[in-house]
Amino acid sequence: MATQRTLGDQAEGRLAALRRRLPGPLALFSALCLAGAAFVAGWALIVDDPLGGEPQASLSLNAEPPAPAGGDQSAPALRAPVSASEAETTREAPTEQNLPGGAKIISLGDSRSSSGDRTDLQEESRYGALPKIALDGTMPFRAYARPAPPLDRSTPRIAVVIGGMGLSTVGTETAIRNLPEEITLAFAPYGRDLERLTDLARQSGHEMLLQVPMEPFDYPNNDPGPHTLLTGLSQRQNLDRLYWVMGRFTGYIGIANYQGAQFSTVDGAMEPLFRELRNRGIGYFDDGSAPQSVSATLADRLGLGYAKADVVIDAETDPAAIESALKRLEDIARNRGTAVGAASALPVTIKELGTWSRELAAEGIALVPLSAAMRDMR
Repeated sequence: MATQRTLGDQAEGRLAALRRRLPGPLALFSALCLAGAAFVAGWALIVDDPLGGEPQASLSLNAEPPAPAGGDQSAPALRAPVSASEAETTREAPTEQNLPGGAKIISLGDSRSSSGDRTDLQEESRYGALPKIALDGTMPFRAYARPAPPLDRSTPRIAVVIGGMGLSTVGTETAIRNLPEEITLAFAPYGRDLERLTDLARQSGHEMLLQVPMEPFDYPNNDPGPHTLLTGLSQRQNLDRLYWVMGRFTGYIGIANYQGAQFSTVDGAMEPLFRELRNRGIGYFDDGSAPQSVSATLADRLGLGYAKADVVIDAETDPAAIESALKRLEDIARNRGTAVGAASALPVTIKELGTWSRELAAEGIALVPLSAAMRDMR
């Protein structure tokens, strides 16, 4: 028993001595903190990136957004209220503020869309941007019109409108490339590449119309397409269809009928349409396909910008017939001062128009955009 007690006392003595040599909890925590700080300092001296691969973001204050293409560069920077969808697609002309060290702040100060259109001439709808009169009174009819060349009052003038643009990508690109800038292009609402093609037309200097399908006499056997305006629909239904068509692209000076031999003869159907166009600041072009159309009388009464084709250039599509139609157009211009022709985007028509337009100046006749031949908006 004595021996066991002696051994136990010796063990307790060794344990007490060991405890005295071990550091307390506070000392141990301090030592760990000092070791961690020394490691971080050493790592910062060894490597270039003291954050050790943490995610980072950098902002270049010198980068400038691209300038908008096309559009009326002299337009005032008056801006209508902007919707969220418009804000996402708007790219405006940048202005710069210099900061110390050569940095710049880029701010957005003009109301331009990415295609060069003035956003203060647009009203957002569920169908897209619709034309409207700006708060400063500017009408799309004037803002998007191609300036007419300065001419003597006695100079005969001819305006030509090519319809059916946008339905064939190749045909549309060929027309834009080969036709003079003064020729006005009317786009159908059903093309699949309308935004790009209308931007191309605008950049090439052409003013544009939007073709709106209207009821022909033999509807529905002859159906112009979805969203056709019909005499049997209510005013509200036709305006809803009109909004869908108008929202297909932007930057046009007015609309043109596509067919419509029945619709355009009914005053009760046409008047709400013309009031809507007038209130939105755009005009109307009658392609001459409906002899009984009430459009001329109605446009005069409402003060709507208006023109009607005197000659359908390719009513017959052989080259000799087209050449003869162009000669009739010249005679009208000489006798009356101004003549307007309408045609389709057929390859033979584009070719004949290209040849004819190059020789027109030698005849003492000026080719002008449609807006120069339209009755002005009031």
